[in-house]
Amino acid sequence: MEQISYTLKHYIYNKNTPNQSELIALYPHKIEVKGMLFFIHGHQINDRIGAWEILRFVSPIIKEGYCILIPSMLGFGKTTGKKDMYGPETIQRLYDTLTQWLKENDNKKLIGVIGSSRGASAAALMTIKYPKLFTCAVVLAGTYDLERQYNQINLALMKKRNIEEESGIKPNDFDVRSAIKNTQAIISPFLIIHGKEDENIDFQQAVDFGETLIKFGKECQTVILSNKSHALFSNEIFEKYIIPFLRKKLK
Repeated sequence: MEQISYTLKHYIYNKNTPNQSELIALYPHKIEVKGMLFFIHGHQINDRIGAWEILRFVSPIIKEGYCILIPSMLGFGKTTGKKDMYGPETIQRLYDTLTQWLKENDNKKLIGVIGSSRGASAAALMTIKYPKLFTCAVVLAGTYDLERQYNQINLALMKKRNIEEESGIKPNDFDVRSAIKNTQAIISPFLIIHGKEDENIDFQQAVDFGETLIKFGKECQTVILSNKSHALFSNEIFEKYIIPFLRKKLK
């Protein structure tokens, strides 16, 4: 197995304040850095893990020469605050964490955003609120219409309760968390990946989001994978879909 060499730095911003946030930065060794990736984790069974969960998936991206910035979302890891699904407070804290790192580091590389599950939903929403920040976006197994996800007939009761407790179920609660309802603001090219057998989020969410992006003249590639479920990170998917996309967009 090829040895992948990188430097890991762990940041805690605004320590011991209500706005404390966590970020892990990974820098590849001995190869030219091609670009930056803001990599947002999904929902964690153990909320204390946060950003650290992503480390087991990053080898293909590090090997390709990208620097990876991994935040913990609101209420996960060492980022303090009440989880709000991927609502305005989460998006703001992610933005504040990234911009704080950028202020402290002399970065002249293009930045892409990538996320899976709730991280995909957050990534899409970040490209809407901060359309000039990211050169491209990769989203896997995300929810892009939260109201439809909540009303999904076979959605587990536990998942319904997560939505009720974290976001609320009023129309505006759904609207501010639904990328498909705010697509016009997006300027980043998108790669959307979803498993057709996803047991948590209907793959039609990805199909409809992709079609809406195309409808509004946005650049988008949608990949629906047969016989794949909610867990999509694998060397095969990185090498076949994600890395080729990044090579084109993060030059």
